[in-house]
Amino acid sequence: LIPGSFQEEPFDGTDITNSLTSPAKNDIYEGYIVNHQFVKTIDFGSRINKYLENNLTTEFKYCSPFFPYFEYKIADIFFKDNQWHDIWTSCNKTTETVNFCSNCHKCAFTYLLARKYRDHAYLSRYFSVNMFENIEIFQPLIDFLGIKPLDCVGEKTEVWVTLNDILAEQSSDEPLLRYYEKKILPAIKNDINRIKNEISIKVDVTLTTDDEVQKIIDDLLV
Repeated sequence: LIPGSFQEEPFDGTDITNSLTSPAKNDIYEGYIVNHQFVKTIDFGSRINKYLENNLTTEFKYCSPFFPYFEYKIADIFFKDNQWHDIWTSCNKTTETVNFCSNCHKCAFTYLLARKYRDHAYLSRYFSVNMFENIEIFQPLIDFLGIKPLDCVGEKTEVWVTLNDILAEQSSDEPLLRYYEKKILPAIKNDINRIKNEISIKVDVTLTTDDEVQKIIDDLLV
């Protein structure tokens, strides 16, 4: 399909929405790093571009305006308003009438990010339950020794910082917030500000999009 697009349309690249979260490994298997999101990583993008350059064309690039940012930061753009929320989803079990199954790790991570910006009363339009009441589903995402699920979810640092942000705005009156406050925060309390800074800044990467589009994204995330 790609070679055909070179001949039929004047495209000079393809913009995807992959982020800096994608390179995080899921586990180690027989000495090899396992990352089920490898095809979303900067490493993969670099290899694709090298293949295209060596075998097809030098005029087409694979890139993403979000490669310099973690999901934690990208959420700032999405929740600036409610424009796209009715068609919003990040769930493998979505249907025509249900945006989120509210019972998987992708839903858990998405709900978590959203709670920084919207309360459960608002999110109940899209999630059938308050996911902060289900500690078990969050444990692989939050526990120090938890194995990252084979799902498109963020890193533990993003989960910790988001929960810390939420606690700064409300009391720990929900099970997950109490769990974080008791089991996780004491061990990272002295580092949480440094961690937050690390996942909030723009990282210098080579697979960004054209300058005009990249500036729009960067300006939104200032």
